[in-house]
Amino acid sequence: MKKSVAMVLFVVFVSLGVHQLANGAEDKEQEMSLPQMKEIALGLFQSQPFVILSTVDENGYPQARAMANLRHTGIAEGNPFPADSLDTAFGTSAWRTKVIQLKKNPKASVYILDAKTYQAALLLGTIEIVNDPDVKKTYWSKSFSAIYPQGPTSPNYTVLRFKAEALKIFAVDHNAPFVSLGK
Repeated sequence: MKKSVAMVLFVVFVSLGVHQLANGAEDKEQEMSLPQMKEIALGLFQSQPFVILSTVDENGYPQARAMANLRHTGIAEGNPFPADSLDTAFGTSAWRTKVIQLKKNPKASVYILDAKTYQAALLLGTIEIVNDPDVKKTYWSKSFSAIYPQGPTSPNYTVLRFKAEALKIFAVDHNAPFVSLGK
């Protein structure tokens, strides 16, 4: 499974590079306003059911994994996220490797890709591990019921709340530099 996910990501990145070269796109960073960048990132959050969450392991290496995108339309009940915020959250098991890594180093990145439009957003930030019952209910998805039959009160269910601090947009016609979100 891990090899197939890695292969898919590799093919997508290679395809994006080939597509850019074929269309004469240069690999230059272009100016893009923060509102434009946020609009693209928020659109990706709404349209993509999965994102890539990367944490840092004990040896300083990134560890990437696909996570359900709770900002995607139809996954989380309601929308617990402020409309203009790039913060997000993830539901996971308290014993997972990522949780152990985040306890030691809360730095993380979230990558959202639309392979059809060749647009992507990379968010840098930190993650807070939250076990408050009200927060767990806020970020609950019915799709979690198969893993956590007790619902959001399950002692193994925990929330990873991502606070975005910087944003970079990748697209066929734009490759903007990182922009601080001022947090």
